[in-house]
Amino acid sequence: MKGLMEDFVPKDMVDLLLQLADDPNLEVKLNYDSVMGFTQELDRVIGRKRWVEEKDIPQLPYIDAIMKETMRKHPVAVLLPLHLAQEDCNVAGYHIRKGTRVFINSWSIDRDSSFWGELEEFRPEIFLQGKVNIMDVKGQSF
Repeated sequence: MKGLMEDFVPKDMVDLLLQLADDPNLEVKLNYDSVMGFTQELDRVIGRKRWVEEKDIPQLPYIDAIMKETMRKHPVAVLLPLHLAQEDCNVAGYHIRKGTRVFINSWSIDRDSSFWGELEEFRPEIFLQGKVNIMDVKGQSF
């Protein structure tokens, strides 16, 4: 792969992503158990006669966990949009006054090994277990 990338000059991000997609050493290696996990869930809840819709997500916890793990490993933005503190609070020993402009570094939150464990492993199951079950990318957790 290194040899391929040395001579490769991408014209845009799509070129770069397409080049990286050809590398067999990248990202998630699907195995029989992981594929069977989400295909059985899809077959049970959706069947094979229609597409998945957003309203189906609450009945698809493994698919939801796959999406959350994907967002953890590859956040859309490293810094979340500017927020204003709605009340005085303490974060990691720092006093944040009401009205303070706050940037949240989602990448560093998603790379906290004391919380996530093995950072580079793709493990959607972690969102189906204990402490990570409280994390919800649609709510107040991120």
